[in-house]
Amino acid sequence: MLSQKALETILGIEENVSTTPESMAEFLRVTFFPYKESSLSKEVRSFLQDLEVALKELKVTVIPYEESLHTIPLHKTIKRFFSIILNNALYSIKKILGQRTERIYINWAVLKNLLKRRRIKPGIAIIAAGEQAEGKLPIDFTSSFTKTLVTTVLDKPKHINTSTAFHDHFDTAMELFARHMTNVVIAVDETSWTLYNFNASHPTYPRKENFKNNILSSFISKAAAPMRPQRLKDFEIKKEQFNIRTPFYNDLVTDFLESGKILEKIGLYPKGKKIDDLPFRNNYYKWIGKIHLDQRSGMSYGFLAWQMPTKLSEVNLFSEISEELKELLHDSDFAFDKNNDLYIKVETPDKEAYVMKVPEVQVLTQRSGCDKTNFDPQKDLLQMGIKNGKMYMQTPEGMRIAKDYKPSFDTKVILAHSVGNAIAASLLKRLKKESHFAEQVEHSGIALSHWHGYINEKYIPKGWYVHGYSNPHVACSTPQSAIYAIDGKLRSLFESLKTSQTEFLGDIHVEPHHGTNINFPSLRELAKFFQENKDVVALGNKYYQG
Repeated sequence: MLSQKALETILGIEENVSTTPESMAEFLRVTFFPYKESSLSKEVRSFLQDLEVALKELKVTVIPYEESLHTIPLHKTIKRFFSIILNNALYSIKKILGQRTERIYINWAVLKNLLKRRRIKPGIAIIAAGEQAEGKLPIDFTSSFTKTLVTTVLDKPKHINTSTAFHDHFDTAMELFARHMTNVVIAVDETSWTLYNFNASHPTYPRKENFKNNILSSFISKAAAPMRPQRLKDFEIKKEQFNIRTPFYNDLVTDFLESGKILEKIGLYPKGKKIDDLPFRNNYYKWIGKIHLDQRSGMSYGFLAWQMPTKLSEVNLFSEISEELKELLHDSDFAFDKNNDLYIKVETPDKEAYVMKVPEVQVLTQRSGCDKTNFDPQKDLLQMGIKNGKMYMQTPEGMRIAKDYKPSFDTKVILAHSVGNAIAASLLKRLKKESHFAEQVEHSGIALSHWHGYINEKYIPKGWYVHGYSNPHVACSTPQSAIYAIDGKLRSLFESLKTSQTEFLGDIHVEPHHGTNINFPSLRELAKFFQENKDVVALGNKYYQG
């Protein structure tokens, strides 16, 4: 197998990434936001007490609130002051001229709060409880809107119970996120607690039974690996654009559109949420919400994508490569050569070491926030790729990048599956006389899909290997989710090589309490597979086996 460092290099992940709940716990730092006990129910107070004990036993660093604060340097406060003044001036000018603006006017009360210099340090997760007044929420005391994760413990809404439907959970969670300006909600009652985050999932656990283990497997991974959408600055924006009207692209667009008609009827892709429609208490909080989402206008759930036909790499035994490359790979399973091409060394189940250049991959996908099953090909498609760990992006001809033209939250997962497919196909081309999967990736390309639900295990197609059930419950857009995607795919490939019983045709990547990723010959065929029986697939946890 490949080392985690090799996988991070392939995907262009530069930070150190914890991939086990235990290591995440040791990395995590939290503080409890001040609250009045008299304002909380006994259920919330009891949960907070048990949570603090569990966190300490799990080796999480729990920091007293006063020690979590620091003083922001004066020059940064002055810079923030003049930025606000400039923002208000530009807002006023736009309004006077009758022009539309995404800016908000920051009033005096908010301005005074923003200029307070004693704030919670970036990187410390905040645990709050109960109802807080406007202007007194944890987010009002942070020094970074994007580097601080907030969890709020609340009484469970009265309408939430064991029979509540997915969409009711979904709508409830989004309303709570906006009202409390929080990333995670833990809703508690006398017998259970439910965890909501932006995965659109709602795992529910008994109040006392296996409490510490449930906190470790669910909450820790959400707090230590928060949602982090890719930003345009993460990509090289190519000047060359692609023409969706050519026969090649037209076939792919047709596949998107025709599959969309079927998938819309099945209901796997819920209508997205627009930031402007959420119940924020004021425009300032709405502005913070947009900052957190990298100025996206909203969120949509799931993705549809097409990995383009991919040039597979030549795969050689370690003994067959050049002396220069042998030296580079002597003590490592990855290395860049003098041309800055990335090579990997893979040991297969037969204990042979093979070397290959990591293939470049390109993917046609939809922009973040668009209607996945009913979209405008000219405005809602983008093409992205990764080569030697560097991501790039291309737009359709005539399309200019606007503020709402953003890559998918799941960009790294999409690229992880794509480059994983290319590595797997290259190996199969060398190791097998015939491989339908290698043929498909090289000459036809392969369809990719993600939805927030699971496949009924009795309908798993032959040749598709399932992985991921044992992974931590991380949020979408995390580097962890991308690492799990490519690592699980290659482990599935090696399992197929080891047993030699079922040909590897693809994989189904389960993301616990998040959803499922799958590759298929086409989106149309995937949609028809889902349509064959009403109990093949569903949103939510109906077919979750974890």
